[in-house]
Amino acid sequence: MHDPIRSRAFLARRGARIALWILVVLGTLAAWAPFLANDRPYVLVAADHGALERARSELVPLADSMAAAMRAADAGEGPGRERARSLAESESRALAQRIALLEPATGAAALADLRAALAAGRAAESAGRETREFRAAELAAAARQVRDAHASGRLVARSTRSYPLFASLSAVDVFVALLPLATIGAWFARRRFGFVRAALAGTALSATIAVLVAAFGPERVFAAPGALKTAVARGTIDVEVAHFAPIPFGYAETNLAEAWRPPTWLAASRVDAEGRYVSGARASAPTAGRLEARHGEPAIDAPLRHLLGTDALGRDVLARTLWGGRISLGIGLAAALLLSAIGTLLGAAAGYLGGFVDGVVSRTIEIVLCFPAFFLVLCAVAWTDPDVVPVPFAIVLVIAAVGWTSTARLVRAEALRVAASDHVTAARALGLHPARVLVRHVLPNSIGPALIAFGFAAGGAIGVESSLAFLGLGAQIPVPSWGGLVGEARGADQAWAWIAPGALVFLAVLAWVLVAESAREALDPRAVGESSP
Repeated sequence: MHDPIRSRAFLARRGARIALWILVVLGTLAAWAPFLANDRPYVLVAADHGALERARSELVPLADSMAAAMRAADAGEGPGRERARSLAESESRALAQRIALLEPATGAAALADLRAALAAGRAAESAGRETREFRAAELAAAARQVRDAHASGRLVARSTRSYPLFASLSAVDVFVALLPLATIGAWFARRRFGFVRAALAGTALSATIAVLVAAFGPERVFAAPGALKTAVARGTIDVEVAHFAPIPFGYAETNLAEAWRPPTWLAASRVDAEGRYVSGARASAPTAGRLEARHGEPAIDAPLRHLLGTDALGRDVLARTLWGGRISLGIGLAAALLLSAIGTLLGAAAGYLGGFVDGVVSRTIEIVLCFPAFFLVLCAVAWTDPDVVPVPFAIVLVIAAVGWTSTARLVRAEALRVAASDHVTAARALGLHPARVLVRHVLPNSIGPALIAFGFAAGGAIGVESSLAFLGLGAQIPVPSWGGLVGEARGADQAWAWIAPGALVFLAVLAWVLVAESAREALDPRAVGESSP
């Protein structure tokens, strides 16, 4: 709220405070989902024998590929020669990484000849053809010698400390995780700097930190869901220390033996010493394997193992619900911001400029309103190629493209009133440019209806996204969203799989509606006058 009196009037309403707390809690849980539910540990001290074996087995193929690329560069011309040189350089970097990985286990002396051959192969690019042929053969021979000298099972890995969870975060993940902290900081600094100014500063600081983390942080890890737990079970990784998230399950981590398992604090989810269900209809139902707890997970019979049960693939519903909030809330907020910006600009321009601009905007609004909004969104998303435009972006764009009309109509009506006011007339009389009058005088005083429409738009966008996901047109599998989770289990037999995400959709939409209603009442001059002393 731009007016302190109206801000106090907004916060004085119990519904507004409750709605803001709901949105803060839901937004924070969604933003911190990677830290709350993840199959990768925060800290890992382990010896990775499997990585050493893979590195040893890849030495010869990489050396042969580099040698072949060097020969192809000699035989080729033009673009083909450049592609071969690029491939040789890529393979040389990969080979250097494998050598660096093997050095702690084998010693520098055992790899000295291979390092020298690799360096000579890189330097041979400017030498003659015969020299390059010789270096290529020397490199392949050195790689075979190292591979044969260290037969499978003879390499002993050393324990190293790593941070797999933090290494898996992208710049977007870091930025989203810092946003709740920036919002809380802006709230406490609002009296000194103003909430909007403090929020913008916090957002800019969060973006800067996210970029720095992406540029100088640990190398990103794209491991398959449950890869670490599977490697521990196979004995390829010896773990000394591993600190997992409170919910040690990834949103895409599957366990078919626990498919459609009820919440583990229910009697129907109890298992015996052999890991088999002992009560309910599941006692006689066949499973995909013996129930076993993987590394870092609670015991198979622990009440807190799956608080909300599992889905058809044995994925933890609580973990997927937390991650699903990132899609549902993110799409709702992004779509509301975009459509509010479009509607506010077009509505203010139509109300102030009038004439041809007003006619074009008004006729466009009428045309868009002639078609059912959800039908347009459904068709546009169904025809969008996810390889060209990611589904979440497509949903945001389509919702904004068909939902800006309500905001535009409200802002246009307010802009017509503001354009006839004395201060706008005075600005015109002073000869100010129409664009400056629009931006400096008309737009700031016409934004009140847009604030109200923003709350309704955010709630409506969450509902639209959930409906699309329920129909199978939301985020692509296995990325979860609340609507998609509800659509995965529609029967009463698996009620645990859709009650929580369905309730969160209801709470999010209700909270945005309460925010919009409270903003409408706070912006009402009569309401402010009654509440003011």
